[in-house]
Amino acid sequence: MRNSPKLLNLPKMNLERLKRFRQEAYELLGKAKDATMDVMDAVLITKSVDSFAELSLSPV
Repeated sequence: MRNSPKLLNLPKMNLERLKRFRQEAYELLGKAKDATMDVMDAVLITKSVDSFAELSLSPV
């Protein structure tokens, strides 16, 4: 997981909880885990997503 400035401002307990959640979610995914997590990250940081093509423009 990349450390962004917003994540660094979270209390340490919440950051550890978020890391644990992401790791558990990652382990539940099947094939293409990395690609799926990349798409999830792009969806979470993109203000408006109208198509998958728009997600390809995400910096993540």
